[in-house]
Amino acid sequence: LSILLSTSFILGIFLRPYLGKLKLLVELGSYNINTNIYKNCPKKIDYLPEKSIIIIGHAYGSIRGSQKRGNNGIAPKIEEFYKKNKKKIDTLIFSGDILRKPNIEKWNNFYSKFDENTKIYISPGNHDVGGNNFYSPERDIFNLINQHKTKHIFPFTFSRNNSLFIIADTNSKIMDLDKVIKIIKNNQKHKNIFIIMHHVLIKELKYGSNGEGKHGFIKNSILDNKISKITNKKLFFIYGDGGVSKYKPRIKCFKSGNTLHIVNGIGEINGDIILLIKNGQIYRMEI
Repeated sequence: LSILLSTSFILGIFLRPYLGKLKLLVELGSYNINTNIYKNCPKKIDYLPEKSIIIIGHAYGSIRGSQKRGNNGIAPKIEEFYKKNKKKIDTLIFSGDILRKPNIEKWNNFYSKFDENTKIYISPGNHDVGGNNFYSPERDIFNLINQHKTKHIFPFTFSRNNSLFIIADTNSKIMDLDKVIKIIKNNQKHKNIFIIMHHVLIKELKYGSNGEGKHGFIKNSILDNKISKITNKKLFFIYGDGGVSKYKPRIKCFKSGNTLHIVNGIGEINGDIILLIKNGQIYRMEI
């Protein structure tokens, strides 16, 4: 018995670094061979329509890739995509984690990559505003750099082609979900409503996310109950905290009634996915 216990202890120490990844792969199911991995996800599109709205999650890409660049800038494939298609892009929405270790110079460099007539909106990620701290130098820098860009207090909205876009901040001290729901309630004239935030909100997409946010996950049934009381419109919750590594899906979706939840992000891996919206319709595109 003592030999068995000793062997188990030694194996436990040896395998400990790999247990998290093994558990994740089991929980995701046969992700790499499952032909139904895009269930409920937006249709794929291989061309970019004129005046598209682009949504990009986890723009700094992989941890290793960012480190090689001195944690400076976004993933090169995003820059290349923009340069190639900028004449067709009306609006860029970044759903968080744009810079892994931000400072004023890096933010200025980020904005210098885009034409002035490209409208840019940001739902900040934990890296953008300071990790696990509600108040941080990174948050101060983010506010300083972006105050003249957006001039909005989260959550804020803008409209395009009869669709409402709500940009939220999941890193704020008080989770603003109730404010988001109030905005939805007061904007019933729009055909579709897109809610963009960084951290995944619902437990059902937990294993598609890079990690748990400051305010944790909630059961979809709780959110459904809140939403069903105020609207029957099509809602799209879009999260940018996904896809950081090969152990995460490029995109993962969950549908409940008229509400579709989507998490995706750039990991500098073949098959990385961005989202685009044209005339109220949402699509996925590989870059």
